[in-house]
Amino acid sequence: MVVFAVTLLFLGHRCYQAFDHPEVREAQWILWAMIDEDRLDEVGFFDAYPDAHPSEFLYFLQSPEGDELWSARFDLQEPTDDGPDYPFRSVTIDDQIISILFESAEPDLPGRQIVLSADDPAGVLVLHTHLRGDRPARTELRWDFPRE
Repeated sequence: MVVFAVTLLFLGHRCYQAFDHPEVREAQWILWAMIDEDRLDEVGFFDAYPDAHPSEFLYFLQSPEGDELWSARFDLQEPTDDGPDYPFRSVTIDDQIISILFESAEPDLPGRQIVLSADDPAGVLVLHTHLRGDRPARTELRWDFPRE
């Protein structure tokens, strides 16, 4: 019985550790601030995309017009052999590299990954957090996307 309890305690602790990554939470909060309605209006998103679909936001983020929306903390990364075939952003928080990708994780890209995708019918932006790109997502967040 004691071995069983210790095993459960160990597994519970490992699961808790997997979700307790303050650097990932900080990156998620930075992204959350990017979809503030006033901020989107300020950078002209609603003028360019009056229907304001989440998929349009993802396109906007990847366009030159969306550059102003990115926090200065995010560095632009050029495509690499072991990463996505499009430019992407990354941020270093507490010595951890967190890459922000679109639609799918990159198995060969080192570090943590936050994958952004859109669910237009539900009107939400979806974030999947991967502790490693070659592993399934550990968390999923669904944020209502603002409409002007």
